[in-house]
Amino acid sequence: MTACGKRWGEMDDAKRQKFLELNAKDKVRQDKQLAELKNKGFFVLEDGSKSSDEQNAPKQSRKAKKANKSLLMSADEVTATRKPIKKVAEK
Repeated sequence: MTACGKRWGEMDDAKRQKFLELNAKDKVRQDKQLAELKNKGFFVLEDGSKSSDEQNAPKQSRKAKKANKSLLMSADEVTATRKPIKKVAEK
């Protein structure tokens, strides 16, 4: 992030303008989607699909999947699936 900030600081206004225009365009899109979400409970994406469609749901991380699975298991099942701790031989 420090390197990005340094590059931004070194840019002249003409080079920054491209990024400022992209930011303004994205801000308009975000405001429109937030208004739709508030009114309808979903917003329409550029491809015409709804944000609430299953295909547009964010993918669940591996860690979250593992946590969700363990919530459905009983305490005995969780204990049974754990790997046993290896004891270190004493000298």
